[in-house]
Amino acid sequence: MSQIFVSEPWQRTTSAQPSCHSPPSQIASRPYAVTGSSCGFHLHRSSAFTPQVQTVQAILIADNNATNFRPFSGTESVALLPLANVLMIDYALETLHRRGVMEMFVFSSLHYQNFRKNIVLLFGKSLASASWAIGMTVHVIGTEGCRCFGDAMRELDRKRLICGHFILLNANSITNSNLKFILEQHKKTVTCDKGTVATLVFKQASTHIRSGSEVLIAMDTQNERSHHDCVYQELSSDFGGFSHNLEIALLHNLIDPEIAIGSPCMLSLFSDNFDFETRIHFVRGILINEEILGNRIYISLLPRQHYVRKVNNLFSYQIVSNDIINRWTYPLVLDMEQHLQKCYRILILIGQNCRLHYVFIFDNVIVEDNCLLELCAIGCGSKIAANCELKGVIVDYNCTVSNNSQLTKSKMFSSFLKNEKL
Repeated sequence: MSQIFVSEPWQRTTSAQPSCHSPPSQIASRPYAVTGSSCGFHLHRSSAFTPQVQTVQAILIADNNATNFRPFSGTESVALLPLANVLMIDYALETLHRRGVMEMFVFSSLHYQNFRKNIVLLFGKSLASASWAIGMTVHVIGTEGCRCFGDAMRELDRKRLICGHFILLNANSITNSNLKFILEQHKKTVTCDKGTVATLVFKQASTHIRSGSEVLIAMDTQNERSHHDCVYQELSSDFGGFSHNLEIALLHNLIDPEIAIGSPCMLSLFSDNFDFETRIHFVRGILINEEILGNRIYISLLPRQHYVRKVNNLFSYQIVSNDIINRWTYPLVLDMEQHLQKCYRILILIGQNCRLHYVFIFDNVIVEDNCLLELCAIGCGSKIAANCELKGVIVDYNCTVSNNSQLTKSKMFSSFLKNEKL
């Protein structure tokens, strides 16, 4: 079963002292293991023939890009904002669970106390039905004092929670790619190059859509090492030094979902360099001092059939919401297993002469007569009055659409803010 830790995790130990009353021969042949629970840690005897399985760990940053969603993120964490009527953190949990992650650390800084209370309630309701609730331990940690991404990484390094290579992503990074495969490739790279500190994940973007997360990088085509990194707003950078090197390729129009595979030394680099405040600062600091420190960053380009996007502004929020409804993110769709068990029942009333095409309807929804719905998601407890026409609309929970309404490519929210000014 999954376990939820809402306080700071205890310092883990790898062994325990056996009983002093045991014979020396039994002490030598009797291995022990330490497991955790909500009440602390328990010591139990494990089989001597049980193979050791390396725990796959992940770090989930809950509050990155928070300022881009104001006023919606003014009182709530970005991880708890709904994306196509499903919380963003649900997509991340499902992705990591499907890729074999066994231990995850959710780090929150903004609205930390409020986040902790909400996450306990959320996970308590999800444990009975969510598929990620089996076999994955979730630690909710953080502090109100962290003001940037670098502070979060330094706090994690101080707590000594990560014991190997790990997956790093944000709660607003939506992907269906196989991160476990990229993790294994990263480990192979480390065996060949001991100076590897991280593998960054990118994907070629569509030429007709700009979401604000596109970057340009210079990569060594022989070993996929990164040599330069910049966003489109900084294309004035000097690339003259690469003109004589035929093995350097300039890759433009790439989506940066802020997903990475980190080596154990990655966190300590943040602790040693307090000027690393953002992910960009870290990448550029490593590249600038590559010859001095011997640290290197590698690139992993996702294939075309994989989906990845970063929801870092309202425009990308619209793009990803439409992609989820159109099932480009499969299996991260509205009818994935845990939401089928929690939300889809038979308490739905649909009136006469209604035309519904590719519509996801949750529980306790009323659709009155003569309505046309296309590519929509209707949240629990909502009501669509008569003679409405909705195309590409996402309706939040407990909303009411009045008679004769016509909405296209819109989002309707019940209340994002605590003061209910929306």
